[in-house]
Amino acid sequence: MGLYEPDKNYAIDTHFHANVFRRPHTRRRRIAAQLSRYTTHLDGLCSTEHAYKKPLEAYDFLCEMVGHYGLELTIVAGVENISREGVEVIQLFDSRAALASSLKEFPAFSWSIHDALDMQSPDCVTILPHPFSPSGTGIVSGIGFDRASQLLSHFDYIEMSNGSFLEVPLDALPRTKFKEQVEKTTQFPEELMPCGVGRSFGSDAHRPEDINLFSTLTKGYDESVFQALTMRQNLKPILRTIAEFRAVGKISRSLLTSSIEYMQKQDYKLASKSAKGHGARSSLAERARSRILG
Repeated sequence: MGLYEPDKNYAIDTHFHANVFRRPHTRRRRIAAQLSRYTTHLDGLCSTEHAYKKPLEAYDFLCEMVGHYGLELTIVAGVENISREGVEVIQLFDSRAALASSLKEFPAFSWSIHDALDMQSPDCVTILPHPFSPSGTGIVSGIGFDRASQLLSHFDYIEMSNGSFLEVPLDALPRTKFKEQVEKTTQFPEELMPCGVGRSFGSDAHRPEDINLFSTLTKGYDESVFQALTMRQNLKPILRTIAEFRAVGKISRSLLTSSIEYMQKQDYKLASKSAKGHGARSSLAERARSRILG
């Protein structure tokens, strides 16, 4: 057996949304072409589409994109799941089959964040994204600090910084609860980190050009990306420079994307009750998306 030789330059984005849900084929082709250019600096990309936006379809799209363009890019199967309380948790898997099985076991909005320990298994790596997110999808903003602090150690990783908030002009904001939440989403407080939990950094990008923040993963040459992630590493952040990252319009688009996703969450909830209600909300979200995001 040879010596363990880690590759310390493995760049991976642990939080990415393909955002092809309900997109026409022409739009998907454009996204694939753009993504093939904007991922040249990456070795790995975690497919973490929202649970209510067909994460299996998003994973398949990314795998097909890699094959079509002949990229040396590993796609990790995953989902950004959401609990009954509205708190989001990223789940990563070593295979598509494991992702499909988990989606059946933990459908969106069907499980409680207090039962998050049930998600733990050798086949699943969990990341707690944007814990202080002002949207309420973060665990602290969703269920309160006291209750959240009791659960932090149940996850493999905590997202220390979320790329969607990096361009918010904090200096221009008044000192409010919103500003504090954004600051702690941009940089999770070190004093709150539980022992034994890894640190991750992700772009949370919904467009290829918004991949602005990713991580360096320590990985052995004969080790899979998923196996390396199971080690609960303290990943190191990599931030693209402003010259490389087209920040113009990101803030407004991020906010509009959040609004559209809110409608899609409602679509998902209504679909389980009434197909007629689902159709009404779906058309609303579709019209908003086509007008805003193109």
